[in-house]
Amino acid sequence: MSKLKSGNIASLMLLMWLCVNFAFAFFLPKWVAFAGIISCTLPMLLFKQKYRGKTFGSRDCNTVKYKKKDYALFFVLCISGCAILSAISFLLFSDGTQATTAAHRSQFLYPLVFSCIIPAFFEEWFVRGGILGSFAKYSGLGIYVTALVFAAMHSTAQILYVAFAGILITSLVYVTECIYLGMLLHFLNNFTSLLLSYLSGGAQYIALAVILVAFVISAVLLRKSNLLADIGSVLVTHNKEDGKEVITPFFVIALFLTRFFI
Repeated sequence: MSKLKSGNIASLMLLMWLCVNFAFAFFLPKWVAFAGIISCTLPMLLFKQKYRGKTFGSRDCNTVKYKKKDYALFFVLCISGCAILSAISFLLFSDGTQATTAAHRSQFLYPLVFSCIIPAFFEEWFVRGGILGSFAKYSGLGIYVTALVFAAMHSTAQILYVAFAGILITSLVYVTECIYLGMLLHFLNNFTSLLLSYLSGGAQYIALAVILVAFVISAVLLRKSNLLADIGSVLVTHNKEDGKEVITPFFVIALFLTRFFI
């Protein structure tokens, strides 16, 4: 197994993730909220480091590499960008009805745990720790493919902002070699989305206007930062020959099956 190409290792991990989620959906529907924990944990335990590469970013985090201000601005850029793309996705894929109900507003702890905390830890461990660990040596190509896997794990209605978040979070984890920054950003992004879901009427439009301003300001202020410069440099660094190791037929099939069934 250790001689398998990186793309095939990632494919097996992704298919295992898919199978576990299906098993919960069909055989344990009452416990489906816990599927994300098992589906992310099982591939990481079965495909040990000698097969998939080291768990990326779990040691020697270089968080002092950039200014705190740049990290803060990058977080704002990612979170506000996702919120804007989420609004666009709503217009494209929603039937236009208001999904937020009084019952929804009365609940907070459940979505906080299962939509914010658990995905932030377990998805990051699986995607950025495991999948990126398999692809880290391929630089920019590895980042794009890891983000593609992350996007494939989500529904069509989420694809725009998940792909955007996937590239930014993967890039951040890659240049800092710190998966914990990815977990924090993932949590804050989902938590912001949760808070916005409780808004209704004019409050939504006001929030969206503020978010749009925040996105523009953070993008302008980050323009000349070392953080953004390093991310840009990595994203354009790749070898055409690496594609044979990464985009294997098995990998394409795994992505197709994931997108088809999720």
